[in-house]
Amino acid sequence: METLELQMSDGRVSELMADPTTLGTWEYLRRLGKAASADALATATGLPLPTVHGALDRLTALGVVRQLPAGGKRRSPAYEVTVDALRVGCDFRRDRALLEASARSITGHALSVMPPDPFADSPAPKGHWRGYFITLAHLTLDEVAELRRRLTAVVEFTDMLARKRDAGQHADDPPLCNYGFMFRVEPLVRPALPLATVRFVAARDTSWGEDQPPVTAQPKSPLSDREYEVALALARGLNQREVAEQLGVKPGTVLTLTKRLYRKLRITRRAELVTRLQEVYGSVGEASTDGPAPTSPP
Repeated sequence: METLELQMSDGRVSELMADPTTLGTWEYLRRLGKAASADALATATGLPLPTVHGALDRLTALGVVRQLPAGGKRRSPAYEVTVDALRVGCDFRRDRALLEASARSITGHALSVMPPDPFADSPAPKGHWRGYFITLAHLTLDEVAELRRRLTAVVEFTDMLARKRDAGQHADDPPLCNYGFMFRVEPLVRPALPLATVRFVAARDTSWGEDQPPVTAQPKSPLSDREYEVALALARGLNQREVAEQLGVKPGTVLTLTKRLYRKLRITRRAELVTRLQEVYGSVGEASTDGPAPTSPP
């Protein structure tokens, strides 16, 4: 798995950030660690099937999920993640409005499944801010006990700081505080999809650089180096035995690699291979478009 790098200015990123259900569906699939059908996802998450299909369509278009065709024991198409992390490059001044809108959407979704906020009727004064740092998690009883122990240590530390400050304070010093904190750990009012982690970084710090064109939603290379070599050879008209001789491997190895690259590129015929390689990598040289998907070594 790899990290998919995007830019905040890409409109598809804003669409993704605005829909926590879509992000949650991707995160659920990522944690599941295996392919799942839309029906299975709808059953597991409690979401309506049309909602799941819409989320999967958006995720597939963005390149972070791919569809596996039905076949064998699989009676309907299944979906699996293609990347393990999302990173979005931002110009934090130019993209501030987009970032704030994304934060409001994700925070609002998290708050919607939590019990009522005890401080909702006492908003922060104008010009100040209140931060919500919310993590939706599945916890066992042992994990809850460990969390309670760690939070108790944090409370003891902050109490120590308060006592230290009080002991060293002079009578003329103003009794001002500049930070406050609150912990809320409690069951949700309804089950919720997990929140995905999306890292926002300064565009100048990302790998593509400021003078390069924006990255596309498709992962840079869906194929391994060896799969790409096999794909090029097949696209240029070689049969599987000729590819094996050229690469110095067994025909069975070429067959395995061919089936794998056909699955990754979501194709079934040689003609589709040529077209797909041209879409992802550009020119593939002289190509042959004859021949079906691989079934057995030649």
